[in-house]
Amino acid sequence: MSSQDFIEQHPVAVKIIDDEKLYTKLLEDPAIEPIIVVLREGPLTLDEIESRYNLHVEKRLLPRIEKAAEDLEIPSDKVCLAELLNEISCSDKDSAMFLEKDSLSPDDHSLIRSLYKECKINKEKKSVTSIYRYIKKLEEHDLVFQVGRRIESGGRTTKALYGRTAKIFIPSIYTKAYWNSSRSLKIIESITKILALTLGKEAKESSIDCLKEVIKSLDKASSHEVADLMQDHNDEITEITKGMGFKEMDKIYDWIGTLVLLLNAQEYTEKIRECFG
Repeated sequence: MSSQDFIEQHPVAVKIIDDEKLYTKLLEDPAIEPIIVVLREGPLTLDEIESRYNLHVEKRLLPRIEKAAEDLEIPSDKVCLAELLNEISCSDKDSAMFLEKDSLSPDDHSLIRSLYKECKINKEKKSVTSIYRYIKKLEEHDLVFQVGRRIESGGRTTKALYGRTAKIFIPSIYTKAYWNSSRSLKIIESITKILALTLGKEAKESSIDCLKEVIKSLDKASSHEVADLMQDHNDEITEITKGMGFKEMDKIYDWIGTLVLLLNAQEYTEKIRECFG
């Protein structure tokens, strides 16, 4: 079937997300985040988003579900077995086949584990209706928009094309809040101890506090300052990077952050040594 895409809107280079709750509730929501990921391919119809979304979810969850299936205890007790078969949505016919047997064979166990995996994966997959609801929520917050339309069947069928509003989404508040978390403290403690081994120094409590401030400063330089730069010159950068894909934009963002740090390398080197002085 021949088709033609008409693109009316294009993503900007970068969009700063100032609302921490918006970022965590949408862009890090495991049910919604796959839409942002699959739209890195470019404009897609609703059906295409659903197909790629479910494939992405399956690939992401498969290792964990396979491990759970491998560790699954299959009871010999008929009542417990019936509960398990009901949990994994076995058909009445399949359930009866297992429950009528005096004992289950290794092949039966393998089949039940396969049904378990299929059930768990299918529960995580979403219908077109759910995908559309998520897209509408993303549209409300200007993270996704209808970029154009696809005309098929000699103009008799028209489908909406959706895309991201920006090639890069950057959380401006989220990273700042991160430094107050217990998780960040554990990471910084480990970094301090490893760096102390490299420098042949002792990792004191004061070293951890000092290095935390240095790392926060580095994060600000490589993340927030780059974000501000891109935001201030968004139109120019959008024009410069026209035609570049999402992976290329990721590389540009990473390298700009690295080069900003290199411009002030001596300053940061001195600060790090002072932490262990």
